[in-house]
Amino acid sequence: MSYEELNNKYNNLDNKKAEAILYVNAYILKAKIENNPLRLFYGYKSAAAFSNDIKKLAYVDSMVWAAENTKDKDIIGSAWLSRGVNLYNLRNYTSALDAYNKAEEHLKETKDAYLKYKVLYNIALVNAYLGHHEIAISKFEECKIHFYNSIETSTHPNEEYNNRKYYLFTLHRLANLYQSLGQLGKSKELIETGMKESSDTEFWYERALLEKTLAVQKFYEGDYKMSMGILKSLVPLFTKEDKFDWVAVSYFYIGKNLESSQKDNEAIEYFQKIDSIFQKRNYLNPELREAYEILLTHYRAKDNRESKLYYIERLIELSKLMEKDFVYLNSTLHKKKEFETANLILEKKQIEKSSQSQSLFYQILIGIAGILVIAISVKLYVSHRKNKQLKLLLDRPKIKSLTEELTEEKSIESNKLPIEKINELLEKLKSFEREKEFNEPGLTIEILSKKLETNSRYLSFVINNHLGKNFNAYLNELRINHLIDELKSNPSMRTLKMDELAKKSGYANRQSFSRAFRSVTKVSPAYFIENISEFKEEEIFV
Repeated sequence: MSYEELNNKYNNLDNKKAEAILYVNAYILKAKIENNPLRLFYGYKSAAAFSNDIKKLAYVDSMVWAAENTKDKDIIGSAWLSRGVNLYNLRNYTSALDAYNKAEEHLKETKDAYLKYKVLYNIALVNAYLGHHEIAISKFEECKIHFYNSIETSTHPNEEYNNRKYYLFTLHRLANLYQSLGQLGKSKELIETGMKESSDTEFWYERALLEKTLAVQKFYEGDYKMSMGILKSLVPLFTKEDKFDWVAVSYFYIGKNLESSQKDNEAIEYFQKIDSIFQKRNYLNPELREAYEILLTHYRAKDNRESKLYYIERLIELSKLMEKDFVYLNSTLHKKKEFETANLILEKKQIEKSSQSQSLFYQILIGIAGILVIAISVKLYVSHRKNKQLKLLLDRPKIKSLTEELTEEKSIESNKLPIEKINELLEKLKSFEREKEFNEPGLTIEILSKKLETNSRYLSFVINNHLGKNFNAYLNELRINHLIDELKSNPSMRTLKMDELAKKSGYANRQSFSRAFRSVTKVSPAYFIENISEFKEEEIFV
């Protein structure tokens, strides 16, 4: 069979994924036999589309690998875009953003404007989710202008369809953002434009999203009846399309409309439906946290011990999820969230320890004692752990090279690489470390392999087997250890902002830098810098 015939076979089996994947595998095998990286790219891309979450990322990684072998920047950019979309759908938002940024880098000089702005749209989408509202709005506004102008200049029906679709998606997301910021005049104008532009039945789904946003607008404007009517009509459509996230959002605003109409009991039923969706999907949405707060308040008032405990646990889960995703939070907001979570944990412990037979006086004593013990214990433990780690970092001698202590006699014998080749690479790594080349921005194992005149497979083997870590861990350890030495010996370094420290250490942004610093030192860079000057040995708890 030809590639086109195989492609038609599996595309006609969209609802029979198990059968379709057989043809996809045949397509991949044919591309491998013919050593055709472009066809291999398309094959792996299709395999990812037809696979479940467990296998999806493996196919996506193979797709990126195949794309890299084409040497075509548009294909490589498209591969990283697909990887980002898959990671976003798997709720790995920070990794998705990294993938989108790589796609953007490869597509800097592309002539495919649609692909370039599709990447920009997805970058804006992740930034919106992570709370970088100003960045998201700026990028969405840029997309809006491009896609609108491209509708007029499209020379093919498919081109016009794609540009109009993303124009409508952009209007929807921008309106959502402006609503969340309380700028209802701007959101209203965007919704009206979107409703006019989506009158064609071909764009029924995009129109449904805009109608959902219109319903939210009506809620904010106080037209609860109209808002509920629109949302209730959309729930069956979103359910049929398996858009459970939009079903949950619809339930949330139906509940908010009912609550504002003094129909609290009916509102509670809709907020509970949100939790039922996320239980079934094993997924919690931080944007709908308010629903859980309302449910907890409701059951506190009823003094329903079991329900209180359940919703406290759900809120704690949401807090952990937010800590993982929302690394951008400023220190004040982060402390506020930590305080809220600590209070929830204390309340949970109090509920678990309480019983019907305890008197009110006894419960109060237990609560106060528990709060004091936990607060003091947490404070002592955190202080002890951080100070102990800080002392270890400050007391350790300057690290010259991670490979310095390795000698030919200590080298691990291997049947995969000649011992001469291993020792040659170790010597080159020593030179690389001594020259401080590890702070080069954007350094990857492929780039370093070329510098050392070897290939990434050999270099990865030596680092893994002789240094006991993968390349990323090796690079992070070199960079962070060097920075620590600089911070200890050069006080002026401590006055630099996190973004500047990240750049000096070869990191693209402060988030990547902070994650790397914490992984190596077990403390945050902010804590290390804040305490390095004032640290006193007698303050350590031993």
